[in-house]
Amino acid sequence: MTGSLFMVLALAPFFAATSAKAQPILEYNLLSQPGTQPAAPPSTVAEGLFGGNIVRGGDLGVYTLNHGFSALNYSTVPEGVDGRQQAIDRDEYLEFSLTVAPGYKASLYTLDHKIRRSAVNGPMYFEWQYSFDGFATPGKTIVPTGWIWDSLGWTEDYFYYRGRASSSGGIADFYNYMLEDVTGQDDGNEMPTFELYGFEDLQNIPGG
Repeated sequence: MTGSLFMVLALAPFFAATSAKAQPILEYNLLSQPGTQPAAPPSTVAEGLFGGNIVRGGDLGVYTLNHGFSALNYSTVPEGVDGRQQAIDRDEYLEFSLTVAPGYKASLYTLDHKIRRSAVNGPMYFEWQYSFDGFATPGKTIVPTGWIWDSLGWTEDYFYYRGRASSSGGIADFYNYMLEDVTGQDDGNEMPTFELYGFEDLQNIPGG
């Protein structure tokens, strides 16, 4: 990861997930958004839950990129510097929250999301984290897990996304944009599903 831009996608305390029947319990639909909004509220929240807004980390600025939640001011990573830690230290993250109401429990089964990069020099390394104390202590990494990740031969705790809107002619084909520079992705791309069944502390989360 040395010498590349890195972004931490933080979840405090939890994140977008679906139930066993694939009904979203928390969803953010950004298709009609300008990209410059200071915060993005959820479009779907299941009964017994409260979803917080998506917000930018303090070091990120606002960028005009429609149909999403956009940011700029990602710092360049000098040679020999840990880009992941630099992103954390400089608050280069997006964050949202999910709170379980008293009397309810929540289990998180999958995490699905879409990313769009505007140019080749945008962040290409990403990591999901979660926390139960608002990141007062270091967050826990959600390791990419699932059959798609297995098909890609993925073994890292972080993930690449190398698709970009700039230039043209690129063709998306079975998540090739995760590993290759695929141009012309004006609408962004779906990331492989993160399967959360194996994360014990994300199952049967008690209310309060």
